[in-house]
Amino acid sequence: EFKGDRRLYFSVGTMFYDEMEKEPSRGRVFLFGVDDPCSGGKSVHLTTITEINGCAYALGSLDGKLVVAVNTGVSM
Repeated sequence: EFKGDRRLYFSVGTMFYDEMEKEPSRGRVFLFGVDDPCSGGKSVHLTTITEINGCAYALGSLDGKLVVAVNTGVSM
């Protein structure tokens, strides 16, 4: 749930594997929205895809913002 938004969301972090790299340099974060979960429906839709410079190791939320741990750093 994001600040001021009562809808539910879930996110998925990915990375592109290249065995020649010491640490992943490309990845993506997918954000999905869930419509009216209380009605028993399972309406899930892709809200956005964001390219990142590395691997998304962890995802969370803080003050209504998506927080992503990318390689050795954290991005908001």
